[in-house]
This record gives sequence, structure tokens and C-alpha cells, in this order.
Amino acid sequence: TLASQMFSLALQLVAPVLLLMFFMYVALGLLSRAVPQVQIFFVSSPATVALGLLVFALSLPAFISLIHDHFNHLFDQLPLMLKHLISGAQVTL
Repeated sequence: TLASQMFSLALQLVAPVLLLMFFMYVALGLLSRAVPQVQIFFVSSPATVALGLLVFALSLPAFISLIHDHFNHLFDQLPLMLKHLISGAQVTL
């Protein structure tokens, strides 16, 4: 369950930036078809960095509250996980 919760948290954290980058690359693809004279590589590199940092900065309060909630639950689940790891590690020398 911890692995699935970790995967879910990772998707929740990356979703805003991933969606914005997807739409930005679609728009740049359409721009490159509409205006072939524009060098898309030189436009897309700084735009990707700037938009990524902007979206990350705007969604940082949501990131902090989401991570805070998961860290509060981590301290409840950590002893249980360690107990399962110890009981499964019965190694004889």
C-alpha cells in the first residue's frame, strides 16, 4: 500500500507541470506547422524552462500542503512497515 500511495503522490505532484508541458508542446507543434520560418527549438527551450518554473512556483503551496499531509501519515505507517520488514528478514547464517 505504501508503494501505491507513493506512486499516487508522485502523479499528484507532477500533474500540473506535465499537463502544461503537454499543451505547450502541442501549441509549439502547431506553430511550427503554421509558420515554418520560426526556429521552434530556439523558441521552445527558454519557453519550456520559464513555463515549468512558473507553474512550479504557482503550485508550490499545493505541493507543500499535499506533502505535509502525507508526512503526517508516514509516522503512523513507518513502524508497521519496519515490523513487516523485520519479520520477513529471517536470515540464518
